[in-house]
Amino acid sequence: MPSLITPTVSVITPVYRGEPYLSAYFEALASQTLFNDLEVVLVHNQPSSVERGLVQGFAGEHPDKLVHVVVDETNASCLDHRPGHWALETVAQSMNRAIARASGEYIALWNVDDVRVSDSLERQVAVLESDDRIGLTYGDYVMVAHPGDTAGLQHTFPEFDHDNYMHTYGGGFQMWRRSVHDVAGLFDEQLRSGGDTDLWIRIAAQSSMKKTPGNVGYYLNAGMGLSTSKDGLLFVEGAVVGLRYGILHQIDYSLLPQTRHYRIGELHFNGAWHPVQDYFPEYDVRIARLRRAWPRELRRQRRTRLWRAIAQLWPVPRHALGVLLRRVGVLPPRSSGSL
Repeated sequence: MPSLITPTVSVITPVYRGEPYLSAYFEALASQTLFNDLEVVLVHNQPSSVERGLVQGFAGEHPDKLVHVVVDETNASCLDHRPGHWALETVAQSMNRAIARASGEYIALWNVDDVRVSDSLERQVAVLESDDRIGLTYGDYVMVAHPGDTAGLQHTFPEFDHDNYMHTYGGGFQMWRRSVHDVAGLFDEQLRSGGDTDLWIRIAAQSSMKKTPGNVGYYLNAGMGLSTSKDGLLFVEGAVVGLRYGILHQIDYSLLPQTRHYRIGELHFNGAWHPVQDYFPEYDVRIARLRRAWPRELRRQRRTRLWRAIAQLWPVPRHALGVLLRRVGVLPPRSSGSL
């Protein structure tokens, strides 16, 4: 491991109803090998008295480590129009708050219910410092079903390929240079589920990325989040991102009515609307390509839905219909002994 030149890392964490996770989160933070060189920016939506006590305990043990930003009805940026009511900020809004308060050269994303490997921050800083052209680094992780688990589903991601960056910007537990926001903008505060993917695409379009070797953490997927629950916004906002950047495989035509609630050609941050093309140089080219290819893609999706509907009418298609559905790819190839 190369020696680190006293880097400053800002760990940013949005929190809402984090009482079950805060103790383990603070414990994992304190165990980081880079702990002496980091700060923690915790953006806390409606903290309970117990949560405040946990935060105060950590701050008392580690003075000058924690920037605690409390969001409540006095300062929330998405107030409800009904008297006495207010809505939670989107995660993107809380992320942008955290970035505004961060002082580090590098920014590391750490969700309160996830756990980072103890040397993950150190390894990611080493990657960023190895080449000034690298704007962001990411890594593999294990997806777990319960807090504290270390056994689960391994998620392994490809190395970044700039020629194919729409498909290789993935990974988890990202760390990036704060300076990338000068050219890529901030999180789009319209998006409640797809804001991270949206920003990673803009960063990837204008800088290089590099994968940090080895697992970097344990990602909790309990099926309760906006993007992980079955009735979440993952697919709708995936279609928004697909329309915005001309990514055909992310656009489901049946979701287009829901996407009309978004301003696809604009980003919202810092209290204002910004044209996407100001932060994504390929915008005009990719949108023109999408317009050319979309009629063909629309016909393909409609055909696929039609064949699937037919397949549902005949659960075990036989004879000519079965052959036809296998040829168009709706059913898998016929195996030995199948009907």
